[in-house]
Amino acid sequence: MPGVSAAQAALSPQRAGGVRPGDTQIVNGLRSGDHGALERLMSEYGRLIASWAGSGDFEPEDVVQEVLLRVWRSRESLSPDTSLPPLLKTITGNAVRNRWRASSRRPSVPAGLDPAAGRAAEDQIGRRTDSIAMAQVMESLAPREREVLELLYLFDLPSSEVARRLDSSLDGVKSLAARARRRLRAELQAADPDSKP
Repeated sequence: MPGVSAAQAALSPQRAGGVRPGDTQIVNGLRSGDHGALERLMSEYGRLIASWAGSGDFEPEDVVQEVLLRVWRSRESLSPDTSLPPLLKTITGNAVRNRWRASSRRPSVPAGLDPAAGRAAEDQIGRRTDSIAMAQVMESLAPREREVLELLYLFDLPSSEVARRLDSSLDGVKSLAARARRRLRAELQAADPDSKP
Protein backbone atom coordinates (compact mmCIF):
# COMPACT_ATOMS: atom_id res chain seq x y z
CA MET A 1 0.00 0.00 0.00
CA PRO A 2 1.71 3.22 -1.11
CA GLY A 3 2.15 5.86 1.59
CA VAL A 4 1.23 3.48 4.41
CA SER A 5 3.70 2.57 7.13
CA ALA A 6 4.44 -1.05 7.96
CA ALA A 7 2.67 -0.59 11.29
CA GLN A 8 -0.45 0.79 9.63
CA ALA A 9 -0.42 -2.00 7.06
CA ALA A 10 -0.06 -4.61 9.80
CA LEU A 11 -2.98 -3.15 11.72
CA SER A 12 -5.33 -2.81 8.78
CA PRO A 13 -7.57 -5.85 8.33
CA GLN A 14 -7.34 -7.43 4.92
CA ARG A 15 -10.65 -9.23 4.99
CA ALA A 16 -14.03 -9.06 6.64
CA GLY A 17 -13.23 -10.70 10.01
CA GLY A 18 -10.39 -8.27 10.75
CA VAL A 19 -7.85 -11.09 10.50
CA ARG A 20 -5.10 -10.78 7.91
CA PRO A 21 -4.94 -13.88 5.67
CA GLY A 22 -1.34 -14.60 6.67
CA ASP A 23 -2.28 -14.41 10.34
CA THR A 24 -4.58 -17.40 10.04
CA GLN A 25 -1.72 -19.52 8.69
CA ILE A 26 0.62 -18.31 11.42
CA VAL A 27 -1.92 -18.93 14.19
CA ASN A 28 -2.75 -22.41 12.88
CA GLY A 29 0.96 -23.19 12.65
CA LEU A 30 1.56 -21.97 16.19
CA ARG A 31 -1.37 -23.98 17.50
CA SER A 32 0.08 -27.12 15.92
CA GLY A 33 3.53 -26.45 17.41
CA ASP A 34 5.23 -25.51 14.13
CA HIS A 35 8.46 -23.61 14.90
CA GLY A 36 8.35 -22.25 11.36
CA ALA A 37 5.18 -20.37 12.30
CA LEU A 38 7.06 -18.74 15.15
CA GLU A 39 9.76 -17.69 12.69
CA ARG A 40 7.08 -16.28 10.37
CA LEU A 41 5.55 -14.41 13.32
CA MET A 42 8.97 -12.92 14.08
CA SER A 43 9.51 -12.03 10.43
CA GLU A 44 6.07 -10.45 10.01
CA TYR A 45 5.76 -8.68 13.35
CA GLY A 46 9.20 -8.44 14.99
CA ARG A 47 9.86 -4.85 13.91
CA LEU A 48 6.34 -3.79 14.81
CA ILE A 49 6.66 -5.30 18.30
CA ALA A 50 10.03 -3.55 18.70
CA SER A 51 8.46 -0.24 17.69
CA TRP A 52 5.69 -0.74 20.26
CA ALA A 53 8.32 -1.57 22.87
CA GLY A 54 10.00 1.76 22.12
CA SER A 55 13.17 2.68 23.85
CA GLY A 56 13.74 2.76 27.52
CA ASP A 57 16.02 1.20 30.03
CA PHE A 58 15.90 -2.10 28.16
CA GLU A 59 16.48 -3.33 24.64
CA PRO A 60 13.38 -3.57 22.39
CA GLU A 61 14.80 -6.82 20.98
CA ASP A 62 14.55 -8.35 24.47
CA VAL A 63 10.89 -7.37 24.60
CA VAL A 64 10.33 -8.93 21.16
CA GLN A 65 11.82 -12.20 22.40
CA GLU A 66 9.70 -12.08 25.55
CA VAL A 67 6.52 -11.45 23.54
CA LEU A 68 7.29 -14.31 21.17
CA LEU A 69 8.00 -16.61 24.10
CA ARG A 70 4.68 -15.69 25.74
CA VAL A 71 2.82 -16.36 22.50
CA TRP A 72 4.60 -19.70 22.05
CA ARG A 73 3.84 -20.80 25.62
CA SER A 74 0.16 -19.94 25.19
CA ARG A 75 -0.16 -21.11 21.60
CA GLU A 76 -2.67 -23.85 22.43
CA SER A 77 -5.11 -21.26 23.74
CA LEU A 78 -5.05 -19.19 20.55
CA SER A 79 -8.29 -19.13 18.66
CA PRO A 80 -8.06 -19.89 14.91
CA ASP A 81 -9.57 -16.46 14.23
CA THR A 82 -7.09 -14.59 16.43
CA SER A 83 -6.11 -11.23 15.02
CA LEU A 84 -2.41 -11.00 15.79
CA PRO A 85 -1.79 -7.22 15.92
CA PRO A 86 -4.13 -6.51 18.88
CA LEU A 87 -2.93 -9.62 20.71
CA LEU A 88 0.74 -8.76 20.16
CA LYS A 89 0.20 -5.12 21.13
CA THR A 90 -1.46 -6.16 24.40
CA ILE A 91 1.31 -8.63 25.24
CA THR A 92 3.97 -6.05 24.32
CA GLY A 93 2.34 -3.44 26.54
CA ASN A 94 2.24 -5.89 29.44
CA ALA A 95 5.87 -6.93 28.88
CA VAL A 96 7.04 -3.30 28.78
CA ARG A 97 5.10 -2.44 31.95
CA ASN A 98 6.50 -5.49 33.74
CA ARG A 99 10.04 -4.62 32.69
CA TRP A 100 9.58 -1.03 33.72
CA ARG A 101 8.28 -2.08 37.13
CA ALA A 102 11.15 -4.52 37.65
CA SER A 103 13.79 -2.18 36.34
CA SER A 104 16.65 -1.59 38.69
CA ARG A 105 17.49 1.69 36.99
CA ARG A 106 16.04 4.25 39.29
CA PRO A 107 17.55 7.50 40.50
CA SER A 108 20.16 6.26 42.91
CA VAL A 109 21.20 7.66 46.21
CA PRO A 110 24.06 5.86 47.91
CA ALA A 111 22.57 3.45 50.41
CA GLY A 112 24.72 4.84 53.25
CA LEU A 113 23.32 8.34 52.83
CA ASP A 114 19.60 7.65 52.74
CA PRO A 115 18.03 4.86 54.79
CA ALA A 116 15.06 4.77 52.43
CA ALA A 117 17.38 3.96 49.50
CA GLY A 118 18.70 0.87 51.30
CA ARG A 119 15.15 -0.34 51.99
CA ALA A 120 14.19 0.28 48.37
CA ALA A 121 17.08 -1.88 47.18
CA GLU A 122 16.10 -4.63 49.64
CA ASP A 123 12.49 -4.42 48.44
CA GLN A 124 13.61 -4.70 44.84
CA ILE A 125 15.75 -7.75 45.57
CA GLY A 126 12.78 -9.24 47.42
CA ARG A 127 10.49 -8.63 44.44
CA ARG A 128 12.94 -10.29 42.05
CA THR A 129 13.28 -13.26 44.37
CA ASP A 130 9.49 -13.45 44.55
CA SER A 131 9.31 -13.37 40.73
CA ILE A 132 11.70 -16.30 40.45
CA ALA A 133 9.76 -18.25 43.08
CA MET A 134 6.50 -17.44 41.28
CA ALA A 135 7.86 -18.71 37.96
CA GLN A 136 8.96 -21.95 39.60
CA VAL A 137 5.61 -22.44 41.31
CA MET A 138 3.73 -21.66 38.07
CA GLU A 139 5.59 -24.54 36.43
CA SER A 140 4.32 -26.87 39.16
CA LEU A 141 0.66 -26.12 38.36
CA ALA A 142 -1.42 -28.41 36.21
CA PRO A 143 -1.32 -27.29 32.55
CA ARG A 144 -4.96 -26.19 32.55
CA GLU A 145 -4.51 -24.16 35.75
CA ARG A 146 -1.37 -22.51 34.39
CA GLU A 147 -3.13 -21.76 31.10
CA VAL A 148 -6.07 -20.06 32.85
CA LEU A 149 -3.78 -17.91 34.99
CA GLU A 150 -1.61 -16.95 32.01
CA LEU A 151 -4.63 -15.93 29.96
CA LEU A 152 -6.16 -13.98 32.84
CA TYR A 153 -3.06 -12.29 34.22
CA LEU A 154 -0.35 -12.48 31.58
CA PHE A 155 -2.52 -11.71 28.57
CA ASP A 156 -5.00 -9.61 30.60
CA LEU A 157 -8.00 -11.31 29.00
CA PRO A 158 -11.43 -11.04 30.64
CA SER A 159 -12.83 -14.21 32.17
CA SER A 160 -15.51 -14.44 29.50
CA GLU A 161 -12.85 -14.48 26.74
CA VAL A 162 -10.82 -17.11 28.60
CA ALA A 163 -13.96 -19.24 28.90
CA ARG A 164 -14.60 -18.88 25.17
CA ARG A 165 -11.01 -19.77 24.24
CA LEU A 166 -10.94 -22.78 26.53
CA ASP A 167 -14.43 -23.90 25.56
CA SER A 168 -15.47 -23.76 29.20
CA SER A 169 -18.15 -22.04 31.23
CA LEU A 170 -17.48 -18.73 32.93
CA ASP A 171 -18.05 -20.37 36.32
CA GLY A 172 -15.61 -23.13 35.35
CA VAL A 173 -12.91 -20.59 34.53
CA LYS A 174 -13.50 -18.68 37.77
CA SER A 175 -13.40 -21.89 39.79
CA LEU A 176 -10.23 -23.09 38.08
CA ALA A 177 -8.57 -19.70 38.57
CA ALA A 178 -9.52 -19.63 42.27
CA ARG A 179 -8.17 -23.16 42.76
CA ALA A 180 -4.94 -22.27 40.94
CA ARG A 181 -4.49 -19.11 43.04
CA ARG A 182 -4.98 -21.14 46.25
CA ARG A 183 -2.35 -23.64 45.07
CA LEU A 184 0.02 -20.81 44.19
CA ARG A 185 -0.46 -19.20 47.58
CA ALA A 186 0.09 -22.50 49.41
CA GLU A 187 3.19 -23.35 47.34
CA LEU A 188 4.69 -19.89 47.86
CA GLN A 189 4.03 -20.03 51.60
CA ALA A 190 5.59 -23.48 51.77
CA ALA A 191 8.66 -22.12 50.01
CA ASP A 192 8.86 -19.14 52.41
CA PRO A 193 7.14 -19.93 55.74
CA ASP A 194 8.00 -16.46 57.10
CA SER A 195 5.90 -14.74 54.43
CA LYS A 196 2.51 -13.23 55.24
CA PRO A 197 -0.57 -15.07 53.93
